[in-house]
Amino acid sequence: MFRRRFWVSLILSVPVVAFSHMVADLLGYPMPDFPGAMWIPPVLGTVIFVYGGTPFLTGGWAELRSRRPGI
Repeated sequence: MFRRRFWVSLILSVPVVAFSHMVADLLGYPMPDFPGAMWIPPVLGTVIFVYGGTPFLTGGWAELRSRRPGI
């Protein structure tokens, strides 16, 4: 389960990094310019956070509900 989430999150992270301004400036390539290009990093970042972090978020929520947080 964790391995699959890791690989899916890793694959979805590639466009997030490729569309970041800092990496584009560092590597010297122009940012892709098409309608909606600025929405790719935040949308994919949210998907990565929710999908990849679901085991941690559900575990943290369960600890908070039982009033026994681990960390």
